[in-house]
Amino acid sequence: MQEDEQSDVDKVCDAIYQAILERRLEPNTRLVETKLASALGTSRPVVRQALLLMAQRKLVEIKPNKGAEVAEPTEKQAREVFQSRKLIEKEVVALACQNIKETDLLKLRNHLKLESEARLTHDRHALIRATGEFHIMLAEIAGNQLYLDFLRQLIALSSLTLEKYQSEQVHHCDESHHSQLVDLIANKQQSEAQTLMLEHLNDIEAELVFERPVKETDLEAVFQAIRKPL
Repeated sequence: MQEDEQSDVDKVCDAIYQAILERRLEPNTRLVETKLASALGTSRPVVRQALLLMAQRKLVEIKPNKGAEVAEPTEKQAREVFQSRKLIEKEVVALACQNIKETDLLKLRNHLKLESEARLTHDRHALIRATGEFHIMLAEIAGNQLYLDFLRQLIALSSLTLEKYQSEQVHHCDESHHSQLVDLIANKQQSEAQTLMLEHLNDIEAELVFERPVKETDLEAVFQAIRKPL
């Protein structure tokens, strides 16, 4: 594959990842190659390669005679996602306490402002994206690349899980938990930060209800909202 084509594949993967992260795509949504290619301004071969890569990351399923669909977590898989997040993010918080720098703190506090703004403006997709990115930022500060890679995948799988199973009475992460975590990490209060992170994830998991109706998704509308020229 040529370098330009690979770059386009990566951009399609990023667009699909972002759409999943922001919960713009329902689990089990068909990802029709022609529609994706049109929505993202690229070719079917590029889309096909991107879908194969996303399938390897467990975010897309390739079904015989049906094509590609957004992954649909089972109840067992949903529980495993949060079990995995608890194990990884407990260690992420410990490493973040050890490695945090003033520049990192500034970025985290600025990010909290974005979360607050999204709440004030009732921008659902921006809030979902921001709260997910907060956890990824902590993994970046932790400095363990494998944790970061795993967590990126788990955050996206969490979005699919929450889109399918989360109760209608939701708050998209306790508003105070992220700011409290930043304060604890800034003060290198490792044990307290780990305890709060586990409480935070337990609270989100507790909102799962394993019955949810399936809605149809307009692929054109989803990707027009986040489209960047390839």
